[in-house]
Amino acid sequence: MRKNTNPTPDQWKELYQEADRFRLEKPWLLLDETDLIAVENPDSREIGYCGIMGQAESHYALSVYVGDRGLIGFDRVAHADEPMDPHQLLHIQDCIMVSFENRDEMSVQERKQIKDLGLTFRGRNAWPSFRRFEPGYYPWDINAEECVFLTHALRQSMIVIEELREGKAQIDLVKGITVLRFSRKGNGNLDWSSRPFLVEMHFPAIPTVVFRDELKVERIKRAKRLQDVILQVDAVYAPTPVQEKEGQRPFYPRIVLVSDLKSGQMVGFQMYRDLREDAKRVTDQIADYCLEQGRPALIQVCNDTISFAIYDFCAKCDIPLEQIDRLISIDRFIQSMPDF
Repeated sequence: MRKNTNPTPDQWKELYQEADRFRLEKPWLLLDETDLIAVENPDSREIGYCGIMGQAESHYALSVYVGDRGLIGFDRVAHADEPMDPHQLLHIQDCIMVSFENRDEMSVQERKQIKDLGLTFRGRNAWPSFRRFEPGYYPWDINAEECVFLTHALRQSMIVIEELREGKAQIDLVKGITVLRFSRKGNGNLDWSSRPFLVEMHFPAIPTVVFRDELKVERIKRAKRLQDVILQVDAVYAPTPVQEKEGQRPFYPRIVLVSDLKSGQMVGFQMYRDLREDAKRVTDQIADYCLEQGRPALIQVCNDTISFAIYDFCAKCDIPLEQIDRLISIDRFIQSMPDF
């Protein structure tokens, strides 16, 4: 669970100063955003993978992709067949970001904070803005722990950049090789060092969900077969965030969508909060349809997660299951939703 702790004024000031030093170094002239630098969090020992943006001269930033989930999200974006739309990108990125904006792009709260700290910034793309991106949540202010780690990441990234300039380090992500900055505590201080580091993807195993309601299985198997009905099924984030309390971080609800491919009509729809409920919610919607209308000739899905969630259910209920690249009827429905 992410902590809701505000950085102290001293923590904020140190972060702003390191961010400004980073900007003045113009590290994007040496590296592009796929040249990741690894920095170990001194407190949690989790690895942050630092990507630098700015070579395109349109967006200047440092993104610290957090742990395995952050690295997997980065890899999905970096190797996507085509650019992702902003909504899709929002639910893949898991990172702490400092971006450098123009003054008129900063919020009133950010400008006030900078003034209260006694700091000033001038010029285009000179104003540091800090955000936490996390799948399922609206981009939000960083907390104290993220503030401290981002400060370390900025400082240690600049050291690696200097090592690269001097020929003392090497980054080759094609071979998976980068530099890791790690620390050890001694006499109340952190002693930082560099070493070569192999970037490896650790994909979490996707379990097959076992459907255990044997009575419901028998009822569905007795339902008539709808020979001309193909259902397309997915679970996605809603396009509009929900804020339950003022000042609380907004979240994006999940939606189960079940569509009749031939008619394009939604025949199943449910909204809920927790990503971990996907399997149950999807299965419940399909089961309800089968009991009310009959068994479809085929169910189509477009990702491994949903496929593994309903594989056992479909096998037990004698419903063919197919995984395809794109669910046309569901894509059209999502694009038509308000605020998409």
